[in-house]
Amino acid sequence: MSEPQSTHGAAVLSRSSKPGIAKRQRKKPVPPIAGRQFKLFGELEAEINRIRKEYRPHNEPVQGPDGALLQCYMRYHEGIEDAELRHGEMRTIEIRHNPGVFRKSGAPECVQYQIWIVFADGYGEPFSYMLDQNSFGTVNDHCAASRRRLLWINNAARCLIRDQIEEYLGVHLEIDGRCEVSGAELSRGNAEVHHAGRSFKWLLFDFLNDWCAKMIYDPNDIAVIVTDTVGGRKFEDDDICDAWLQYHALHSQLQVLSGVEHRKQHRGSIQPPWGELFA
Repeated sequence: MSEPQSTHGAAVLSRSSKPGIAKRQRKKPVPPIAGRQFKLFGELEAEINRIRKEYRPHNEPVQGPDGALLQCYMRYHEGIEDAELRHGEMRTIEIRHNPGVFRKSGAPECVQYQIWIVFADGYGEPFSYMLDQNSFGTVNDHCAASRRRLLWINNAARCLIRDQIEEYLGVHLEIDGRCEVSGAELSRGNAEVHHAGRSFKWLLFDFLNDWCAKMIYDPNDIAVIVTDTVGGRKFEDDDICDAWLQYHALHSQLQVLSGVEHRKQHRGSIQPPWGELFA
């Protein structure tokens, strides 16, 4: 599966009109995307928002230039790679009307239109069109590479605990079968496993921080390798793999939730200080 070509322009500092004040400027704000060039990230985001609000028909794959732009744009979404690990590659993107999205009195109906991504196994879910603009040229190549590397470490850790997650999900659905927060009936198709207490990312951060300190191991030496052709990954060092599996089994607090309740649990969550670990 090919990835969109990206040229991340280096962020540079230049003096403003007032002496002693420096401000960040983009050398190359946005790389070409789907054969189109946008001067500013805001213009690109506005075009994606226009497609979200105006494209018809709903519940059908977005076609033509709009479809090509959406496919390239959503490839930058920080959640895509993790979703593809669970559901296979991104296949189609649709615009769907979701009346379950809150709409204030007098607001246009388009606030309920969502970008919906469908994956190889048929699973689909909404993704926000508002991405991190750092993905489009405001960080230098070194920072971009660090972000990609951290994502690989994250995905390797998720792949390794997949059996633990599946086992917990299967047992819960067999014994109870309901969302542990709302009590709604669940099935394999709409049940998701949530890390309660310490989130998955905080568990991984704590593990790496403790393990590297105990083993006198430089976190920057942690390498990830591909294990199959469908997105499987693991740490190159088997000792880290084994230690992470044991740590997760001992310290994780899992819950089976509906997708709606799962997303609620992550609202406003604070990210671990990865920059301190990979200094």
